[in-house]
Amino acid sequence: MFGLQWDSTGFLVNGERAPLISGEFHYFRVPEKDWRFRLLKLKTAGANAVATYVPWIVHEPQEGVYRFDDAPGRNISAFLSLCADLGLLVLYRPGPHVYSELVNNGLPGWLFEKYPEVTARRKDGTAISGTVSYLHPVFLEKARAYIHEVNKRAAPFLCTNGGVVAAAQIDNELGGIHIWRGSLDYSPEAMGFGSSDGYYPRFLTARYGTAEKLGETYGLRYESFANTDPRVDFSDISERCAFRRERDYYDFYCGTLRVYAKKVASWFREDGIDVALCGNSSSVTETPMLVDMAAGQEKPFLLGVDHYYTLGPEWSLCNNPSPQRLISWIVSFDFLRELDMPPSALELQAGNLADFPPMLREDLLALYMANTAAGLKGANYYIFTGGLNVSGTGSAGEIYDYNAMISAENEVRPTWHALKEHAEFMRSHTWLQQVDRVCDVQLGFTWESHGGPQYGGEGNALVRYLQNGVHFSLMGAGFLPRYRELGNRLDFSVPLIVASAETMPAKKQQAVIDFINAGGKAIITPLLPVLDETLNPCTLLKDFIGIGDIVPAEDTRKALCPDGTGVYLLDKQFTCGKAIGKILLRSERKSLPLALHMKKGGGEVIWLGVSFGYRVKSQIELFEFLLGQFGQRPTVECGNPTIWCTLFEDKTHATLFAMNLFSGAQEASLRVNVKGKAVDLGTVQFPAMTVRTFEL
Repeated sequence: MFGLQWDSTGFLVNGERAPLISGEFHYFRVPEKDWRFRLLKLKTAGANAVATYVPWIVHEPQEGVYRFDDAPGRNISAFLSLCADLGLLVLYRPGPHVYSELVNNGLPGWLFEKYPEVTARRKDGTAISGTVSYLHPVFLEKARAYIHEVNKRAAPFLCTNGGVVAAAQIDNELGGIHIWRGSLDYSPEAMGFGSSDGYYPRFLTARYGTAEKLGETYGLRYESFANTDPRVDFSDISERCAFRRERDYYDFYCGTLRVYAKKVASWFREDGIDVALCGNSSSVTETPMLVDMAAGQEKPFLLGVDHYYTLGPEWSLCNNPSPQRLISWIVSFDFLRELDMPPSALELQAGNLADFPPMLREDLLALYMANTAAGLKGANYYIFTGGLNVSGTGSAGEIYDYNAMISAENEVRPTWHALKEHAEFMRSHTWLQQVDRVCDVQLGFTWESHGGPQYGGEGNALVRYLQNGVHFSLMGAGFLPRYRELGNRLDFSVPLIVASAETMPAKKQQAVIDFINAGGKAIITPLLPVLDETLNPCTLLKDFIGIGDIVPAEDTRKALCPDGTGVYLLDKQFTCGKAIGKILLRSERKSLPLALHMKKGGGEVIWLGVSFGYRVKSQIELFEFLLGQFGQRPTVECGNPTIWCTLFEDKTHATLFAMNLFSGAQEASLRVNVKGKAVDLGTVQFPAMTVRTFEL
């Protein structure tokens, strides 16, 4: 079958297992005379696809005046024809938003000038400048008309019509446009405040059933759902009620993204765009916002994520790929896998709008190979080449060079070779399209704790502990972790570590209980939940474990294992009201139990009452000790805790990725347990900023 298909583990390109290798190429910025040269450089690098935005601001400069194929910068039909001649599939990204450092994020100026009511609003009513309310009826009307015109030009080039347009993207980085500016959208007209059939009152009706129940939850009195207004703050309600109101609005906002995405998808289908649809998350922290959006789309639907390591000197204070970034990429791809999506970076950094830090070939190759080690199956490199903005449309200068692999003057930069080398590796390892990373420890999470970072409360601390404490320690010990959503498929043969706060949905608490009862082995840390997601009392898991109330131990200098070794630099320590089973960890001064090992149901459970961010080797040793109680040993025995590894294998292949994401050379002894045998690789040298692979 011609075109692009995918399943839960990987891609098929033109009917055969192969990685998606695409480069972002903006026909509206690159002179038409240079298209062929640059597309051939993309194909020579190993790409099988090209992606492009189709910006509204370029093609409808005045309302109702559509400009296609009439002038340089607008000749989309010729561009698609050339892609067909060169055998490159096309990822078609018409928006309505495209961002890409265009004025108004790619929306035409007349939209805001003639219809200011479409502008998104903060809680206090002020405008979120340059953004729109996705569900504002005027915006939907104008966007629908534009998308219809764009689709007329794309339809003849669809793969289903013998062309090369293989997938169509729904908008761009949904939700990010508001979150980046510090607020959700509170547009009263778009959200339907005060209207019985508005989106927000209908959401509350579905969640609470009656106005009385809503009032009980919020500590307020409502005569009807139409009387609710999330923009009004109340000083006389409890902190818990205030949190519930805020969290409900976050959940509602995420639901509006699903509604909007389905509307855009329906426009594509109405216009005969019958290829598969896709969407992209701007970062790992925003993927949980799009869980319902992705689940609500017809299949096949691909949700990808955007992976950058720097966009300027103040962007995460990171000048090159780092272990911290690797952790985020692993989490990001595991989130996609939990949605049955092949791990894909629909924007994988290939350049930088900022001139500092520089884009170096070595850094980019480390980025690409580290993403592959994390599970990458398909990538769209952003951007492959840039050029001159259409007059009046650029927000960051006339030239959008982006320090890309092919410059605005057709210079082939050294970074092009990083793409070529990475593509060669991906093409020589097509078997990776059918396997996941080897997992010897599961990290249990809930979408509820990871979603809504600004409303997460204790969830924020929980996410930091899971990623910066537990995950770091496991990687340093040679364990191979994989994130698993507690409401999803857990592997009863692999130990589970659950980072728990005081809140956890009842269904997720029951999932942990079921896992242990079925013979699973779990570490629960640092607390046991006593509330469900609605902040109502729920002690299912706490009652099952049976160790009483968890209280601060107020003794955080270090903790002691049974053999007297210490665990240092702990942020918090908790003890329990009832010590049962075997005590594995005690506080140093008062000898309070901080970790207990017990049999429960058909399985085993360890409660670990400490939290920390990884700093010292004793924290690595703690997890080696705890997992050792279950008989679990690291898959990779590495003599250097700063060299991190991942492993992939099937019946006939096994590839180990070993990473030195630091600025100096290192070495490590490596011994890998694969296919039931130990493979000793001896002492291995690692140049700076290097990902090495070993075929085992």
